[in-house]
Amino acid sequence: MHIRHLINDKNFIYISKTRIDNEFESFIHTHNNLEILFVNEGEGYINFVKDKIEIKKGDLIIVNKGSKHIEVSNSFLDFFAIGIRNASILNKFSNDDNLIKINLNNDLIYEFGCLYKFIFKECEELNTYYQNNIENYLNILMNKLLRFSNLTLSISS
Repeated sequence: MHIRHLINDKNFIYISKTRIDNEFESFIHTHNNLEILFVNEGEGYINFVKDKIEIKKGDLIIVNKGSKHIEVSNSFLDFFAIGIRNASILNKFSNDDNLIKINLNNDLIYEFGCLYKFIFKECEELNTYYQNNIENYLNILMNKLLRFSNLTLSISS
Protein backbone atom coordinates (compact mmCIF):
# COMPACT_ATOMS: atom_id res chain seq x y z
CA MET A 1 0.00 0.00 0.00
CA HIS A 2 1.29 3.44 -0.90
CA ILE A 3 -0.78 6.62 -0.48
CA ARG A 4 0.66 10.02 -1.37
CA HIS A 5 -0.91 13.42 -0.73
CA LEU A 6 0.48 16.52 -2.42
CA ILE A 7 1.13 19.55 -0.26
CA ASN A 8 0.69 23.00 -1.82
CA ASP A 9 3.63 24.72 -0.11
CA LYS A 10 6.76 26.50 -1.36
CA ASN A 11 9.09 23.98 0.38
CA PHE A 12 7.07 20.86 1.13
CA ILE A 13 5.93 18.65 -1.76
CA TYR A 14 4.14 15.63 -0.32
CA ILE A 15 3.47 13.30 2.57
CA SER A 16 3.04 9.61 1.93
CA LYS A 17 2.23 6.52 3.93
CA THR A 18 3.64 3.19 2.79
CA ARG A 19 3.20 -0.34 4.06
CA ILE A 20 5.61 -2.91 2.65
CA ASP A 21 4.60 -6.54 3.20
CA ASN A 22 3.81 -9.68 1.21
CA GLU A 23 1.29 -7.77 -0.92
CA PHE A 24 3.33 -4.63 -1.68
CA GLU A 25 7.05 -4.35 -2.37
CA SER A 26 9.19 -1.32 -3.00
CA PHE A 27 11.67 -0.97 -5.86
CA ILE A 28 15.04 0.73 -6.32
CA HIS A 29 14.41 4.44 -6.80
CA THR A 30 15.68 7.98 -6.28
CA HIS A 31 13.98 11.28 -5.53
CA ASN A 32 14.53 14.75 -6.94
CA ASN A 33 14.01 16.05 -3.41
CA LEU A 34 14.95 15.48 0.20
CA GLU A 35 12.81 12.82 1.89
CA ILE A 36 12.41 12.29 5.64
CA LEU A 37 10.97 8.92 6.65
CA PHE A 38 9.47 8.03 10.01
CA VAL A 39 9.08 4.31 10.71
CA ASN A 40 5.65 3.95 12.29
CA GLU A 41 5.61 0.16 12.72
CA GLY A 42 7.58 -2.94 11.86
CA GLU A 43 11.19 -3.41 10.89
CA GLY A 44 13.33 -3.92 7.86
CA TYR A 45 16.22 -2.21 6.12
CA ILE A 46 17.11 0.29 3.45
CA ASN A 47 19.57 -0.78 0.79
CA PHE A 48 21.79 1.92 -0.64
CA VAL A 49 24.47 1.62 -3.27
CA LYS A 50 27.16 1.20 -0.61
CA ASP A 51 25.28 0.11 2.48
CA LYS A 52 22.40 -1.71 4.14
CA ILE A 53 20.85 0.10 7.11
CA GLU A 54 18.55 -1.71 9.53
CA ILE A 55 15.42 0.25 10.49
CA LYS A 56 12.68 -0.26 13.04
CA LYS A 57 9.72 1.46 14.69
CA GLY A 58 10.67 4.96 15.81
CA ASP A 59 13.62 5.48 13.45
CA LEU A 60 13.86 8.69 11.46
CA ILE A 61 15.65 8.31 8.12
CA ILE A 62 16.87 11.21 6.01
CA VAL A 63 17.36 10.43 2.32
CA ASN A 64 18.98 13.30 0.43
CA LYS A 65 18.18 14.09 -3.19
CA GLY A 66 19.49 11.60 -5.74
CA SER A 67 20.27 8.79 -3.26
CA LYS A 68 19.46 5.46 -4.93
CA HIS A 69 17.70 3.21 -2.40
CA ILE A 70 15.03 0.60 -1.69
CA GLU A 71 13.01 0.00 1.46
CA VAL A 72 12.64 -3.69 2.38
CA SER A 73 10.61 -5.27 5.19
CA ASN A 74 11.47 -8.27 7.35
CA SER A 75 7.76 -9.11 7.69
CA PHE A 76 6.06 -5.73 7.39
CA LEU A 77 7.23 -2.14 7.43
CA ASP A 78 4.93 0.86 7.83
CA PHE A 79 6.37 4.36 7.37
CA PHE A 80 5.52 7.95 6.55
CA ALA A 81 7.64 10.09 4.21
CA ILE A 82 7.73 13.84 3.70
CA GLY A 83 9.24 15.30 0.52
CA ILE A 84 10.98 18.68 0.70
CA ARG A 85 12.09 20.55 -2.43
CA ASN A 86 15.42 22.37 -2.86
CA ALA A 87 16.79 21.13 0.46
CA SER A 88 19.40 18.83 1.92
CA ILE A 89 20.25 17.88 5.47
CA LEU A 90 23.88 17.48 6.41
CA ASN A 91 25.48 15.63 9.31
CA LYS A 92 28.21 17.72 10.97
CA PHE A 93 30.10 14.57 11.97
CA SER A 94 29.99 12.51 8.77
CA ASN A 95 31.08 12.83 5.17
CA ASP A 96 28.35 10.47 3.96
CA ASP A 97 25.17 12.51 3.78
CA ASN A 98 23.18 10.33 1.36
CA LEU A 99 21.43 8.61 4.25
CA ILE A 100 21.21 9.67 7.86
CA LYS A 101 19.55 7.40 10.45
CA ILE A 102 18.37 8.85 13.74
CA ASN A 103 17.26 6.70 16.66
CA LEU A 104 14.58 8.61 18.56
CA ASN A 105 13.93 8.22 22.28
CA ASN A 106 10.40 7.25 23.41
CA ASP A 107 9.23 10.86 23.90
CA LEU A 108 10.42 11.87 20.42
CA ILE A 109 8.94 8.72 18.84
CA TYR A 110 5.58 9.77 20.25
CA GLU A 111 5.96 13.43 19.17
CA PHE A 112 7.19 12.69 15.63
CA GLY A 113 4.56 9.97 15.22
CA CYS A 114 1.82 12.43 16.17
CA LEU A 115 3.16 15.14 13.84
CA TYR A 116 3.35 12.80 10.83
CA LYS A 117 -0.15 11.46 11.58
CA PHE A 118 -1.58 14.98 12.01
CA ILE A 119 -0.09 16.13 8.69
CA PHE A 120 -1.34 13.02 6.87
CA LYS A 121 -4.84 13.37 8.35
CA GLU A 122 -5.03 17.08 7.43
CA CYS A 123 -4.09 16.18 3.84
CA GLU A 124 -6.79 13.49 3.72
CA GLU A 125 -9.63 15.50 5.23
CA LEU A 126 -8.94 18.96 3.73
CA ASN A 127 -10.99 20.72 6.41
CA THR A 128 -11.06 24.49 6.90
CA TYR A 129 -7.57 25.93 7.56
CA TYR A 130 -5.91 22.62 6.70
CA GLN A 131 -3.10 24.35 4.78
CA ASN A 132 -2.25 26.54 7.78
CA ASN A 133 -2.26 23.50 10.06
CA ILE A 134 -0.05 21.50 7.70
CA GLU A 135 2.45 24.35 7.41
CA ASN A 136 2.58 24.74 11.20
CA TYR A 137 2.99 21.00 11.83
CA LEU A 138 5.74 20.77 9.20
CA ASN A 139 7.62 23.72 10.70
CA ILE A 140 7.37 22.18 14.19
CA LEU A 141 8.61 18.84 12.82
CA MET A 142 11.64 20.43 11.13
CA ASN A 143 12.46 22.62 14.14
CA LYS A 144 12.32 19.61 16.49
CA LEU A 145 14.53 17.58 14.14
CA LEU A 146 17.18 20.29 13.94
CA ARG A 147 16.99 21.10 17.67
CA PHE A 148 17.90 17.65 19.00
CA SER A 149 20.26 16.50 16.24
CA ASN A 150 23.68 17.52 14.96
CA LEU A 151 22.21 18.23 11.54
CA THR A 152 21.99 21.35 9.44
CA LEU A 153 19.35 22.15 6.87
CA SER A 154 20.41 23.70 3.59
CA ILE A 155 17.72 25.27 1.39
CA SER A 156 18.57 26.42 -2.13
CA SER A 157 16.49 28.54 -4.50
